[in-house]
Amino acid sequence: MSEYPQLEFSKKDVVRAGTALKGRLDWSPDSEAEIRKIFAIANSWRASHAFPMHRLRAEMHGRMSALKVKGLTAARLKQMPSIRAKLSRIGSNLRQLQDLGGCRAVVPSIVEARQLVSEIVNKSSHILKREDAYMDAPRDSGYRSHHIVFAFQPRDKSEEGYEGRLIEMQIRSRMQHSWATAVEAVGLYRGENMKAGEGDKDWLRLFELMSLEFAASEGCDYAKVASGSRVSEIIDLNASLNATQTLDTLSHAVSNLDRIEHDRNHKPRYCLIIYDHNARRVNVKYLNRPSDIGSVLEGGVSGFSENEQYSIVVVELDKIENLKGAYPNYFGDVQLFKSSLAEVVNGRPVKEYSLPPVERVPPPPKAIADDSWLRFPNRRNRRWEA
Repeated sequence: MSEYPQLEFSKKDVVRAGTALKGRLDWSPDSEAEIRKIFAIANSWRASHAFPMHRLRAEMHGRMSALKVKGLTAARLKQMPSIRAKLSRIGSNLRQLQDLGGCRAVVPSIVEARQLVSEIVNKSSHILKREDAYMDAPRDSGYRSHHIVFAFQPRDKSEEGYEGRLIEMQIRSRMQHSWATAVEAVGLYRGENMKAGEGDKDWLRLFELMSLEFAASEGCDYAKVASGSRVSEIIDLNASLNATQTLDTLSHAVSNLDRIEHDRNHKPRYCLIIYDHNARRVNVKYLNRPSDIGSVLEGGVSGFSENEQYSIVVVELDKIENLKGAYPNYFGDVQLFKSSLAEVVNGRPVKEYSLPPVERVPPPPKAIADDSWLRFPNRRNRRWEA
């Protein structure tokens, strides 16, 4: 497993570093060396989740193929500001965080999402540590998805150094994904952590109500109550917030994703998303190998560091073309949510997302090479004769 980062410190060091990250770190000439070591330990622990994360994402992709479920998979290592905020909020130590490495599957419908959940829970070789069924019992914010936390189990001796790493799987429908990423995209645009329930109350209320509309369209009984008054409130909030116009602005946010070129024969699995909060601009850098992850998290390869200006996320994908679909919040891509909001405002029910049928073009007839010159070497009038 030399291709992937290993933990370079003791697990006791990890616990001590996590304790320090919970509090305030004041930089000074006297404290700089100690603070740098704290981050080096935390980043090494985070990077050591890359291989277990890779394995579980690959297994998730394999389960989807077995079920013949279309969709995409992706994985990411948790951002340091999010790690510190969570450590302060929940009071656990760094080794106990369940989502330092996270895998995501986005499938067309809630039916397929449930099928995939059942397949993974019942057949995974890893140890199930926790399961949160937010698809049917959403958080207060309206967030819906299905979370499964596994403790990684090695297949052989070469993987033993990663045993017990906690990896969180998120399985959600395309509709649920559009809601979650719209919340993050609007939060990034407004500079508010809406994902954590912080920010403008009217926007948060709009997302809460739209989550209920999405749940109703996906057949969830709890969302079928008082739908009429809910729609009226959504219409009023949309008007007062000018929400549709804001989402349009987000959809045209500057992104250089489409201008990044890479060798067609080189298919990178890992990349770095760097979001500049001040400029509202996203940059993407490809990583040539997983062993670069540790240096990236230290800022040595990317040239950026995690701070208030930049959000930096290391992600793994099945196809690099799926980057925008897996993380649309960083690219202002809120088209599906905006369309669903327009449906509600115009008095029409939200339609559950479904993939259009793939049109398969029949291949052209196979050309048959003229090899008569080879089969009949003594034939007169050979093609090379004048």
